[in-house]
Amino acid sequence: MMVGSPFRLLQPATPLPSQAIQLNDVDLFQLPFYVYPTFIFRNDDRLSQFLPTEKLIEGLRQALNHFPILYGRLGRTAADGVEVQPSGEGVPVYESQTDTSVQDLEPHWCCSDIPVDSDSYKLDAQQGDPLCVVQITRFAGNTGIALTVILHHFCVDIFSAAQFTRTWADFVRGCSPPECVQNRALLQARPTGNSTPPPSVDTSASMQKPRTVALVLASAKNLNKLKEDVQATLPAGEKFSVPWISTLDALHALLIDGYLRFDDSGDDRIIAVQVNIRNRAPSRIPANYFGNAVLPITIQVSAKDVLSQPLGYVAAKVRHEINQLDEEAVLAMIDRLGDDPFGWPTHESLMRTFNTMDLGLTDWSKANLYAIDFGHGPPTRFRVAKRKQGPPAMYIETPPDLDGLEIFVTIPTDFFEQFRTDPQLNKYLTILS
Repeated sequence: MMVGSPFRLLQPATPLPSQAIQLNDVDLFQLPFYVYPTFIFRNDDRLSQFLPTEKLIEGLRQALNHFPILYGRLGRTAADGVEVQPSGEGVPVYESQTDTSVQDLEPHWCCSDIPVDSDSYKLDAQQGDPLCVVQITRFAGNTGIALTVILHHFCVDIFSAAQFTRTWADFVRGCSPPECVQNRALLQARPTGNSTPPPSVDTSASMQKPRTVALVLASAKNLNKLKEDVQATLPAGEKFSVPWISTLDALHALLIDGYLRFDDSGDDRIIAVQVNIRNRAPSRIPANYFGNAVLPITIQVSAKDVLSQPLGYVAAKVRHEINQLDEEAVLAMIDRLGDDPFGWPTHESLMRTFNTMDLGLTDWSKANLYAIDFGHGPPTRFRVAKRKQGPPAMYIETPPDLDGLEIFVTIPTDFFEQFRTDPQLNKYLTILS
């Protein structure tokens, strides 16, 4: 239970520019919702002054001044598009106390048990909504603290959300954060003049069904075994044949195969894999770019072909598509975004992709979420406090006391029991909650 919820607004240090900030095509090719990364820190030494609130607030104020776009509010353009409008209202900060102790969350730290009072925010990605909201939650008995950084996806991807939180932590520790690039014009499309046709396949659109969220662990040992098993079954002589795959390719293949075995509603399927494009077009997209720099590659597959082949078949398909993403291909992908109209609040081709997608896979494991240190070491756990929407499979790096990957798997409820008891999945994965 949450006990009280003091509220304050952090105002800009200096007046913001009067003109709106234009979001680029990659920003607008994101789903219109908020991400809720939550960092939990355990007070193992029972320090009486464990991350004092005013010290956190002062560091947060400095971080917001470092990223002034976060003071803005979601706005509508005259052409019914989306922009960030300047606002002096400030960033909402909630301070809460809960009667839950950190120990109550162990051993699996279930998302549903994380005491974040997100219903208070009433954030629906509507005009005038803030781009950033922060909640500071103290656990019972001074056992720890949860810091939830709620950011609109039009403004940041997970890599930039981590960058902002790391900057906040740097200021709290009295350190100067590294420089970053905030020029959103870098990822603005240059329209090609060719409108993208909608997908021609009918799919089950599993993402639109009632869903259950499971937290799954893939240990390092099991991931190595999975990669070896999948590598041994890579196809030869196909146009998509590849000499090697990554560990994530093997994990993609395992989950794709499982989804298609459980959901037999059609043969032609669309799989989307989110790719961080920062390291794929370095001449245009710096590694320290702040904004959105993730795009989905979509892979059309036949369920019949996938299920009649070993896992190496679909792993090779995924790796082949990712290998095509050199700098020229990435820039062409961005430019194609400019050919489709924007509407409030979503990009039409995004919704075509989302609404016809059978399975989406995204990787947060390289965002260095456990490298964030407010002065007492890395987070004890990272969680996503609220997941009404989002990709069906999201990979998270494990904390220092574990190895491997944690995976949030959002499964259509009608085949959750099959997922939970499936022998092939259980060979490599452990369902935690």
